[in-house]
Amino acid sequence: MKIVIDVNVWISGLLWSGPPTEVIQLIRGKKVISYISAELELELVTTLHRQKLQLRLQQRRQTAAGLAAIARTLSERIEIGKIVVDQLRDPKDEKILATAKAATAAYLITGDQDLLVLHPFEWVEILTPAQFLKLYSNR
Repeated sequence: MKIVIDVNVWISGLLWSGPPTEVIQLIRGKKVISYISAELELELVTTLHRQKLQLRLQQRRQTAAGLAAIARTLSERIEIGKIVVDQLRDPKDEKILATAKAATAAYLITGDQDLLVLHPFEWVEILTPAQFLKLYSNR
């Protein structure tokens, strides 16, 4: 099962606990295949360098580069093309939809309301981590 995980889910899953962490555990256990693009990886690193996350990184004895390396190691790297999604409220989110499209992912897992309102996008189901886990456990 191919999935793409949004940056907010990577950060929540790697720095806290709960459904995002459970999704990452599915990837670690090779139950699902995660895809990441260079553009998403750059956003992950940039976001992890924000001041508001520095204390949590220190508490977890992690670095932005270290967590990005985990996401990179757990995911298949994919090249993306440019897409335009007129109904997207935040054009910066086009890169995650482009990643899902290039990967032919079945699921895009996010906590971003700007993406969740698009569910589904073409063939990709856009779900929260909790929704994805419920769907996964019921299959």
